[in-house]
Amino acid sequence: MCVSQPHRDHPITDLDAGCTFSLYKLKARSSKYQEIIVDMFRHQNTLGSLKQSGYSKLESEMQNIQRQGKTLKDAIDAHTNKLLLELGGKWEEIKSEIEEEEKKINNYGIELEERNNNLTSILDSKNKNAVFEAARIELGFDVRIDLQTKFDSLPEFNPGK
Repeated sequence: MCVSQPHRDHPITDLDAGCTFSLYKLKARSSKYQEIIVDMFRHQNTLGSLKQSGYSKLESEMQNIQRQGKTLKDAIDAHTNKLLLELGGKWEEIKSEIEEEEKKINNYGIELEERNNNLTSILDSKNKNAVFEAARIELGFDVRIDLQTKFDSLPEFNPGK
């Protein structure tokens, strides 16, 4: 619209009519701005609500994860303790068998030392009766001992089996 001089095939409009027309257009523009502003506030409120519910959901999920983590940790700790008890029990069995075998070998060693000391003193004495008596007793004694042990290494431990 032209209010001062014509151009591009527009007629000149009277100043009051031009002002009224411009006011009408500006009011329409203002109304449009107000609609957009209201929509923006609604959208901001929606975003704020989404953000708040997102924080709530995040906190809830974090608590769930922490609860699950604690449950898993407790289960792992319980299983670890079970395996440690099982391992300790198996070790006590093995240790008991080893100590029993050590005791048997130690007692046999003491017996052989006593026999050897007795033979040594008989041999040194050169007493013929003692030599014949010792020969009868000692040559009838089975000197063989099975030094093979059940353990040449520790058995393998497979937890839970």
